[in-house]
Amino acid sequence: MTSIDKLYQIAKPEAPTGFMEDGEGNLRRKDRIKPLEIERDKLTRELFLNAILVHDELQAFTKKLKRDVAEFVSHAMKNYDKRLGGTKGNVTLYSFDRRIKIERSRQDRLCFNENLVAAKAMIDECIKRWSKGSNKNLQAIVQGAFKTDKHGRFSAAKVLSLRQHNIQDEQWQLAMTALADAIEVDSSAEYFRIYFRLEDGTYRQLALDISDITTTDTNKELKNEQPTESA
Repeated sequence: MTSIDKLYQIAKPEAPTGFMEDGEGNLRRKDRIKPLEIERDKLTRELFLNAILVHDELQAFTKKLKRDVAEFVSHAMKNYDKRLGGTKGNVTLYSFDRRIKIERSRQDRLCFNENLVAAKAMIDECIKRWSKGSNKNLQAIVQGAFKTDKHGRFSAAKVLSLRQHNIQDEQWQLAMTALADAIEVDSSAEYFRIYFRLEDGTYRQLALDISDITTTDTNKELKNEQPTESA
């Protein structure tokens, strides 16, 4: 079952005729539910179905956008010996009158290898050794840098921020070297932005939230639903 099929399945009521399923999975007789709640349920499902259609179209457009830009860049290199973009593959395409601009940017996703364990152990030893006279703020920074998210992942930005502290201690310096060696490029994320030029010559971005469409796996998101406050 595709991610779109899963979304349609959510929108379709599965309760037997004459019943509605509540948020706890219990079946409730429809004639005992307030009319306003029934109307709200109907409107919510209709709007969600419309949103699925837009999402599906946006997903198809995103795939075409990625494919067409990649093919054009390859075409320019192959047939005109012209390299477009920087070394990471960042590209900006303009219409001939410069009124339309499309940007493709790529950002490396960083991860850590086993050297991070050694680096953290050395940092912990430094903090322990300095415990009597160490700066409490530095201890809090170190603890925060190695705090993981809900998926158990470290933040590369927070961990690498420790290297900004100019601490003249041999073990600390070794730990910072281990941190540098622990960084690896896991994959690259690709982002697109589309702009149009205004009368004053400035560019305004066309409101298309395609970054999430490019990177999010709806099937995975459906498995990790989080409760939110409802109106």
